[in-house]
Amino acid sequence: MEQLFTKKEVAGYLKVSERTITRLITETEVRIFHIGRQVRIPVSSVNKLLKGPMSVEEQDRILTDIMEI
Repeated sequence: MEQLFTKKEVAGYLKVSERTITRLITETEVRIFHIGRQVRIPVSSVNKLLKGPMSVEEQDRILTDIMEI
């Protein structure tokens, strides 16, 4: 299983605020897990946050993959 981080841990690692992490999660639409009212962010999502927002082509590819399932 992939390692999971809290927003606070990711914010500390990236040296930004937790609010910035929330905004980045929304903008990049990365995968997160809700455990009760808590949010956990997998390592793969942290890597996506480091890359920045997804391109239109990447979004289309993901949507196509989802539609095929």
